[in-house]
Amino acid sequence: MWTDVVDDGWIDLLVATEWGNVRAFRNESGRGFTDQSESWGFAAAGTGWWTSLAAGDFNGDGLMDYVAGNVGLNTPYAASVEAPALLFYGDCRGRGRGAKRIIEAYYENGRLLPRRTSTAIGSAVPPLRRKFRRNDDYAAATLDEIVGP
Repeated sequence: MWTDVVDDGWIDLLVATEWGNVRAFRNESGRGFTDQSESWGFAAAGTGWWTSLAAGDFNGDGLMDYVAGNVGLNTPYAASVEAPALLFYGDCRGRGRGAKRIIEAYYENGRLLPRRTSTAIGSAVPPLRRKFRRNDDYAAATLDEIVGP
């Protein structure tokens, strides 16, 4: 969102990130931008799946207020400090070449598990189809057992 956060006549930039914090960048009189996320209080919201930003005078004090929206409770995703949702990116085949893959993971009862099915991960990482021929074996395995540490 492009908005003049500090009311200095220069348009600043607010960014909602899906795997991080809400970020705020001050326009330094057209010479560039500096990260003001901490000092302006946006980092206090913490990391999350931030998906939207809105501006308005919501409390009626004559000053611009900002609201950030994130993925809520109406999704299959759940995360906490103790059991965060995780996103792994890299060479899942271990050869150091070829396409990089993304694997979503979550904690359940202290075990790190893949979010996707064996079919979905197997299509991205074909050797897993041979390693886990039965869905029951895949379902009982942790992410480390499936793709390695």
